[in-house]
Amino acid sequence: NCMDAISFVFGVKTTQLRGAQLLDLVYKKAQERDAPGSRVASVELIYVDKNEKEISFKRTIQAKTSNYFFNNKNVKYEAYNSQLEKIGVLVRARNFLVFQGDVEAVAQKSPKELAELFELICGSANLKKEYEEKKAKEDEAQQSYYLSIERKRNIEKEKKQAKEQKNEADKYKDLIDELKGIRIEYYLWQLYHVSNDLDSRKSELTTVRSELSEKKGELREAEKTVKAKNEETAKQKREIMGLEKKISQKTKVLDKKRPEHSSIKTKLHHLESTIEKTRTNLKKNKTEADKHN
Repeated sequence: NCMDAISFVFGVKTTQLRGAQLLDLVYKKAQERDAPGSRVASVELIYVDKNEKEISFKRTIQAKTSNYFFNNKNVKYEAYNSQLEKIGVLVRARNFLVFQGDVEAVAQKSPKELAELFELICGSANLKKEYEEKKAKEDEAQQSYYLSIERKRNIEKEKKQAKEQKNEADKYKDLIDELKGIRIEYYLWQLYHVSNDLDSRKSELTTVRSELSEKKGELREAEKTVKAKNEETAKQKREIMGLEKKISQKTKVLDKKRPEHSSIKTKLHHLESTIEKTRTNLKKNKTEADKHN
């Protein structure tokens, strides 16, 4: 009865006590009939803290209703249980009494179940939800931290790349500026030489023009000479034609006289032969005459 009374005032459920409903916990005689609100029971526990201050916990039953009182003030069960937890009484863990079979039940628990029981007894089980929420926040913060670290690394990497790109861009700009300077210097050099070459070409052009003028003069003279030569040639051609005509006429006359000339030539040849023989005979006769003398 004492264990039931202590359990009852601490708010243990009726099913865990000796009864199926609240009214079963109130004593009544066998012949007694229930009247509405007639069966009333209460248990009050006085707790003295380390400062010797008395704290009152009270639970009542009336008309199938259970009420809780803390220091004689009607409160809800949640507030009532909260005050019990402050003095170390954990109703769910039932750490205030050792019930029948509790030792054997504890001995049969697995390590995980024992850990859960210890957490329940020490009160850390009530912080499980808060722990899980904070653990989730911690995991989220950790994840956020890792993401921040990764983001920082990426930013550093991007910063390094940007710096390298900037250096490359500056180097490229310097090279472009240098190239522009070289091109300007090259163009100026070309312009200088083109100018000099232009002056030289102008001088050569003047010389060539002078020579061309001279050559034109020579060409005119040559053309005059050629014209004169052509006229002379034409005159000579006319003379040649005249001579050829005369030759042709002479040839015709000669052809007519050729038979007569041939006969004369034969006679002349015969006379020459006769003369030669006569000379030979004369020389021979003279030689013989000389021998006789």
